[in-house]
Amino acid sequence: MKKLTAILILFTSITLAQEIAIQEIELVDNSITYGIKDFIESTKSSNTNFREKGYVELRLLYYDKTLNNSNVKVRYRIKDQYTGLKKSDNYPIFYTYVSEKLVLLYFEDYFLIHNNKIKNSSKKKLSKKIETYLSRVEHIVAKDANGYVIIDDNKFRDETYNLHGGMVLIIYDNINYELIKAKN
Repeated sequence: MKKLTAILILFTSITLAQEIAIQEIELVDNSITYGIKDFIESTKSSNTNFREKGYVELRLLYYDKTLNNSNVKVRYRIKDQYTGLKKSDNYPIFYTYVSEKLVLLYFEDYFLIHNNKIKNSSKKKLSKKIETYLSRVEHIVAKDANGYVIIDDNKFRDETYNLHGGMVLIIYDNINYELIKAKN
């Protein structure tokens, strides 16, 4: 009987899950916006790739509403990305634009609290927006030593993967912020 009850609860929670759309939001000029702008500018100066392509990923790491133990209010991981999102990837629930760059805003705790799924149509729309920040699609053909075609890809995209952990954007209770190199 307990197994049946657990299965019914699980089934009900799955079927009651709402599908939500990924939302574009407008960030007000505050510490987060200034931190993102500083990250974009410093990345453009150190990485020529980022001047022409790439987008920004911002992930919430830590939030202390009470400020009990420190003056750190919020921590975000921020990094530059050059690859499209795959179907199995985790999609953000918000995005915005800062300094002409697309910024994806991830709040993983949201999905732990709410049993929501992101609409497929919304994922496709965001993927199309991301594609404008990636390298162009090319047609490549590769042949082996005997002249046989071993690769014929008309949707090849030169993708760059970041192995570094990006930066950590720390926002303090006095509204100051700091960008530090992330530990991997």
